[in-house]
Amino acid sequence: MRASALITVAVVFWCSSAVAVEAPVSVQQTAIALLDALQGQDQATAEKLTIDFEAWKAISKRALDPDRHRARHRDFLRQLAAEFRRGIQVEQLELKDVLVLPAGIKTRREVVMAVFHLALRIPGRDAGKPVVVPLLFLQVDGSWKLSVRD
Repeated sequence: MRASALITVAVVFWCSSAVAVEAPVSVQQTAIALLDALQGQDQATAEKLTIDFEAWKAISKRALDPDRHRARHRDFLRQLAAEFRRGIQVEQLELKDVLVLPAGIKTRREVVMAVFHLALRIPGRDAGKPVVVPLLFLQVDGSWKLSVRD
């Protein structure tokens, strides 16, 4: 099932379909657009929805190698797209929390972040619990970007 057809927000809110979004404006639209891009094997669009090194550097006080940052994000997207090619299915996309972190020890400025749990169903696996992948989105210059932990 395409991500745009199944999303859980806050308590449990089901969307039967999503409107195509040119430039996602909400974190929910961004998460759906990211999953739709990965399910459609559109790596370029998926990469546009991730935080780039310069934006990360403007937020974080952590020392980070730019090549490692780019490779980590690219690898995460490629791995998830490969799983979709193998037939893994989105069971649920749930917005778990939205936090405002003040500037401080780890960040240069206030950061708004949203945490999703992406529940995936693996074909051929028992009907037990789905695999849950946490997704972290940061608000950057008015838009939401996926951030992969380095």
